Amino acid sequence: MDDMKLTILAAGAAVGAFIGGCLGGWDFALMTLCIFATADFITGTGLAALGLSTKTETGFLSSVAMGRGLMQKFFILFLVLAAYRLDELMNTSYLREAVIFAFIFNELLSLTEHAIVLGLPIPAPLKNVIQTYHAPKQKNEKTDDKK
Repeated sequence: MDDMKLTILAAGAAVGAFIGGCLGGWDFALMTLCIFATADFITGTGLAALGLSTKTETGFLSSVAMGRGLMQKFFILFLVLAAYRLDELMNTSYLREAVIFAFIFNELLSLTEHAIVLGLPIPAPLKNVIQTYHAPKQKNEKTDDKK
């Protein structure tokens, strides 16, 4: 039994090391991104379980919405991979970090939106940032409706 457990742990470590290596290493920035993305997915799922989701018409859990959310999280990692490979190709070290920080900010906004839906008190400046962030999307939706 111990041999099987050791084999599974070794395989998991090998897969984790390979993925971490492909993403440019398991550093603090990547760890923070993964924590924020996981927290966003969990809190979004929790809101949907309570019927408070803004991603579905009913507000409740939807396999399509969850699948889309998971796909977005994996796509974020693919973009980090692409940025890392570009850094390696151009002998630079800032593209990967820029992509990671941009998505950390995006996940933080999403977590803040979840807090607003739950009714938690959010400082006004942070609410203004979220409204500014969503303003171009809302403007585009209105333009699309006129077509």
